[in-house]
Amino acid sequence: ERIKTFLFNKKDPYDTYQYIQQTCKKYNVKSIYFFLLADRANFDKNVPYKNKEMIELIKNINLNHQVGIHPSYQSFLHSDLIKKEKKRLENIVNSPIIKSRKHFLKLAIPETYRNLVKVGITEDYTMGYADNVGFRAGICTPFTFFDIIDDKELPLKVYPFAYMDGTWNQYLKLTPEKAIQKVTQLKEGVKSVEGIFIGIWHNETLNDKGIWKDWKEVYEAGLFSS
Repeated sequence: ERIKTFLFNKKDPYDTYQYIQQTCKKYNVKSIYFFLLADRANFDKNVPYKNKEMIELIKNINLNHQVGIHPSYQSFLHSDLIKKEKKRLENIVNSPIIKSRKHFLKLAIPETYRNLVKVGITEDYTMGYADNVGFRAGICTPFTFFDIIDDKELPLKVYPFAYMDGTWNQYLKLTPEKAIQKVTQLKEGVKSVEGIFIGIWHNETLNDKGIWKDWKEVYEAGLFSS
């Protein structure tokens, strides 16, 4: 399949960005695109940040959508690496980047948030679980982070997410039909307390192939207004 994509112009099955944008427009919802621009490593196997097609994709998405940095696995507790990766994205979009979501949800409190503030991040979307759904901080409303060790409020707003795509499929082993039921229940619960409902999805999980067959329906179940 890779050979067909490279040599015979077959559409890359992971290139689902047009579908995502069209779907968000259809349901009138906002998406933030987080890009991993790390140096290649065992847990950071992104498309090279100098790749021309990748740069063009980011620029095109940035025209009509919000973008943020996806700090790498290797940047954990290393603010200098976060700063370097953030700068790469800023150079591509030619504007400041203030949003982040950590790769693999690798989060240490308060160190991660201190490092994000140090490099100019003011919004973070890492607060959530990989192996279960629900709210890691016990709240579905964005909140300003308070560093209890230093006894001060940090200029960083934390946006908790309700679920991640892989949680339903790979951790909880649910069928798409069962996941739709759960997503709908979760969404209604958030709506009842006027919270903000955030789901995390990856471009490759929306390719409607293999283990992700029919999971587009789960994605869209979390978008429509009921």
